[in-house]
Amino acid sequence: MDYYVRLDIIRYRTGEAIRRMVDVPLIYDKTTGLLGIKRNILWKWRNPQVPLNAWSDSGPALSETERLDLSEKLRLFLAKHPKKYEQFVGL
Repeated sequence: MDYYVRLDIIRYRTGEAIRRMVDVPLIYDKTTGLLGIKRNILWKWRNPQVPLNAWSDSGPALSETERLDLSEKLRLFLAKHPKKYEQFVGL
């Protein structure tokens, strides 16, 4: 069985007129001591009814195009902080 601890999230907001958000969980890797993104988690848009201080994974799933776009943005962001985050090569 695969156990992990979600310590934090990266919250991504679109730049559209009606902004949508995705909470991407960060997982601690005890072998490297870094935070990383678990690849097999289904990313979903936040439900707008959920308060911002709460985790949300109850909205609709990202499309494949949206997931690939977000994956590239995450890869660039995490690469800028190599001492805190594991390298993310995308999906």
